[in-house]
Amino acid sequence: PTFEAVDLTALDATDLEAELDELARQFFVDEAFLADRVDLALEARAAIALPDLIELYPVTKGLPEVVAYISLATQSERHSVDTSTIDWVEIAGLAKHSELQLKLPRIVFSR
Repeated sequence: PTFEAVDLTALDATDLEAELDELARQFFVDEAFLADRVDLALEARAAIALPDLIELYPVTKGLPEVVAYISLATQSERHSVDTSTIDWVEIAGLAKHSELQLKLPRIVFSR
């Protein structure tokens, strides 16, 4: 597979929000479905980091799905985005046999 790195940690909050909105418009991702996944994951634990959530529920819609998770995290006071901690996540890209390596701020979903 080919790898492409995507760094979402280098943007300030306003630019990140604009970038997330643009990506969300390009592809439809059902945020309610993803929110349900977060809630299901939180039934068994008080909190879950995005990499663990993605391991539990593998990404099927590429980067836009990860962006939707980040968007969910920024919309609720229960969840946190820690820009001082970096997580690396590998997901399948939309192109056949491609992988994306995502450099993300630490996203934690909490009950």
